[in-house]
Amino acid sequence: MIEALDEKENLTNLGKYLSMLSVDPKLGKMLIMGAVYWCLHPILIVVSALSVLDPFLLPQDKKDELAEK
Repeated sequence: MIEALDEKENLTNLGKYLSMLSVDPKLGKMLIMGAVYWCLHPILIVVSALSVLDPFLLPQDKKDELAEK
């Protein structure tokens, strides 16, 4: 659970910080907690890897284009 909302569905302090980040809330919480626990550098690497698509996967339309060649 991300804990961005309290029981009345109001933003918590964590939720306010998460709203400032343009990443998935789960990844944003990882970034914030990495900063809190002084391990931001390794967390940045993990979040970077998790926030991009797999470079070895192609969308179906691209696969079709390659098959036609």
